[in-house]
Amino acid sequence: MDGHGDHPLMLHDIKDGLEGDEFIFHYQPKISFMTGRIIGAESLLRWRRGSTFIQPGAFIPLAEKTGFITVITERMLPKFIADVTIDDEHLRDLSFAFNISSHDLRVPGFRSQVEEIFGSGRLGEGKIIFEMTESTLVDMSYQSIQMMHDLHKMGVRLSLDDFGTGYSSLEVLSTFPFSSLKLDKSLVNHMCAGNQVTVGKGNKIVNSNIRMAQRLGMRVVAEGIEDSCTYKKLLYSGCHQGQGFYMSRPLPLDELIALVRSGKRWEGKPIGLVYQAQVDHIQWRKDMMELFYHLRNNDIPEGIEEDQEFKEMLGDHTECNLGRWYYSDGRDYLDYKAYREIEAYHKELHETGRSLLGRVIADRFDDQLFGLLERLNALSGEMIRLLQDLENDVHRSTAVAGPA
Repeated sequence: MDGHGDHPLMLHDIKDGLEGDEFIFHYQPKISFMTGRIIGAESLLRWRRGSTFIQPGAFIPLAEKTGFITVITERMLPKFIADVTIDDEHLRDLSFAFNISSHDLRVPGFRSQVEEIFGSGRLGEGKIIFEMTESTLVDMSYQSIQMMHDLHKMGVRLSLDDFGTGYSSLEVLSTFPFSSLKLDKSLVNHMCAGNQVTVGKGNKIVNSNIRMAQRLGMRVVAEGIEDSCTYKKLLYSGCHQGQGFYMSRPLPLDELIALVRSGKRWEGKPIGLVYQAQVDHIQWRKDMMELFYHLRNNDIPEGIEEDQEFKEMLGDHTECNLGRWYYSDGRDYLDYKAYREIEAYHKELHETGRSLLGRVIADRFDDQLFGLLERLNALSGEMIRLLQDLENDVHRSTAVAGPA
């Protein structure tokens, strides 16, 4: 049903639907590629009129165009919070996504509403994710951008939805405080469907986007997964989470709870993030050596200590991409000997890098400097060996155990 009877939907129809409590949420599960378990869900607005559902495409564009989407958000956000905070142990560890519009950020009451929700103490850190499509960010004002940063400071995680469908994705990622992005189904669907050329390019595009997000410290969700081929390719890609009809359609809340309670699992193989960790290390060494030789062969710029790239290279070993992985998702590998041995080498690697840059800045090109360079190379080799040993160990253990 795309309209009201035989007539196109009008704004007053949406208002009547809200007043009549006809809008509800369905929830599409998000699956962790690490464990194969449900770790969250996206809320999707549904308009139930009588025994039929009005498709979102019939009313969301009208609500966006007229700005009435802010009224829908104001009314439905409390219902969403009520859904996800019910006293059920199966929902406590899940995160839930709620779609907002740039229109919402321009409404003063939205900030107050969010502050009240997060000040209530009902929500743990990371429980709620606000998703925004790239197309809604085109005409963002300074005040709206500041509002996004304020939301981020409140503890709201922000996710960029439909990534890959717009023309300003890189600008969006560098301007707004997103902690995750969702690969649009138009990208994901090309990983398996089409001729060999299309599929080959599709896989490279998806993998390069995942790599870019990883470098920016962002988590990646793939949406629109519709077959086992796509699921398995994403499993090895280093993607964090996925959603789509292959795993589950959007469900009413009670059906989502029943699915989580059932303990159902899909295939999970954490090997993709081990691959990413190897690339993270190689990238770190590349960045370090480029900076080292640049400083060695050129005049040291004034104020180099405040340069962002320089400060990042001087950072603690827990702050680089590999370090962030090691102390979060990487903890799932704690039983592997190679994983446990990584930390000591990784810590010394960063200490050596800091010492190396320090001597370059001090213009001390002596035997100690070249000794540090040799030690850095040796430690880098050990890191690659350990990460490859971890890769092999994980492959062997999952091959024996088989999919859950």
